Amino acid sequence: GINAEYGYEWCDDLGKICVVGDGLLDNELDVYPSIYSEWTIEVHGPDLSRIPDIPEFVEEDETLFLQAKVLLCSKTPSQKPDLDIQTPSTYEGDGEECGENNYYDRKTLSWKFCPFGSTEKLGGYYCEPRPCWRKEDNKGDYPPSALIEEKKVASEEECMDMCEENAECRAAILSPAGDCHIVNTAEVTERAGWKTAITYKCPEWALNRREEPIPWNFTRNSLQIRTDDKTESLWSRSSIYVYFLNDREESESNSGMYVRGITIKLRNNSPTYRVTSCLPDTPFDEELPDSDIRLWTVDWDAENFRMKIFCNGQKMADLTMSDWVCSADADWRRYYSEEIKFITFMNFDSESNHIRRGDKTNRT
Repeated sequence: GINAEYGYEWCDDLGKICVVGDGLLDNELDVYPSIYSEWTIEVHGPDLSRIPDIPEFVEEDETLFLQAKVLLCSKTPSQKPDLDIQTPSTYEGDGEECGENNYYDRKTLSWKFCPFGSTEKLGGYYCEPRPCWRKEDNKGDYPPSALIEEKKVASEEECMDMCEENAECRAAILSPAGDCHIVNTAEVTERAGWKTAITYKCPEWALNRREEPIPWNFTRNSLQIRTDDKTESLWSRSSIYVYFLNDREESESNSGMYVRGITIKLRNNSPTYRVTSCLPDTPFDEELPDSDIRLWTVDWDAENFRMKIFCNGQKMADLTMSDWVCSADADWRRYYSEEIKFITFMNFDSESNHIRRGDKTNRT
């Protein structure tokens, strides 16, 4: 939030009211947003009855014009602000080596762990708050009956992953010894040295993150993807690339290749879909809905090897995998028998701007 004192002043002689305010970002995580961050702006109108001498012509349906500006600065001591991004290999200094969820602190010229509740970005150039979480330091006490699971973990990220994978979890709690407790309550009280991250209800649509494993459970949720731009060009290569992972490091164990997932190519005249390790580019069963905004829903039934794809509620494909259907890859059954725990979108995915978890019933 912004700490700002708001005042009223006349913008000109026409009697219009201009509400102005500025301030610094409340920064309890001690990390900062990036140029890729999604911002939410809320406007709460004043109680007009409390403003003296308000012009009579101001009505409830008056148009409100909103102008917002965010200034992002990067500055180290005795240096002018700059945006020079170095690769991790060029950093020098003492302290922790570049590793998982570390960032390079230019003030101390050393590697540090990202604060609990944040994730490293751009190879350790900065840390960004993890969406849908609130950090609470020196908290970790909870009613014993609220405990869902306790497990030793290697990182704070792994502790939050445990919580996201459990539908009942409300908070991820990390002990000084590295024990992760996931609990079904957000009522966590003080406990010195412990750290708590409380999950809260995300906005309905979340800004998609490319090349990043996103915890997912197809047993509970379908995958919904929103594409906002209508493909106009016959030769456009607008595409959706989403892969299903068994663990975070799956591509490394398969020589850099993902073995499960779908690709949707939105060329205007011949939209197709492809199921990795099973089906090559195949035309949809129906024509794409004529809409500037399309909502794609992917349902995956692991028990029956069945995948369904919908667009704006219209069923576009219904595929049950078999040795005959997936004849292009003899290993398809082994790949798709493994539990899917994460999804990830490729950098060259041009269309998947927003995603959300569907409830397997509402596909529009």
